[in-house]
Amino acid sequence: MIITKETDYALRILRVLLDGEKHSVAEMSETELIPTQFAYQILRKLSAGNLVRVSRGALGGCALSCDLDATSLYDLMGV
Repeated sequence: MIITKETDYALRILRVLLDGEKHSVAEMSETELIPTQFAYQILRKLSAGNLVRVSRGALGGCALSCDLDATSLYDLMGV
């Protein structure tokens, strides 16, 4: 199985969100070395797949909306 850069970045984003807190895209991009534009695209897909919850505005951010123990790598790649 070949893991693409997109899947790798998605895994990095989910790793940041494991703590259950809200994180900004800029923060995740900086800590995980992900290009910001690419992070927005990946988060849009993760949100559509109901893996992440994205809220906008001054108090916005991204947070997990699923149980990662019940989510497989295959599920992530399918999103």
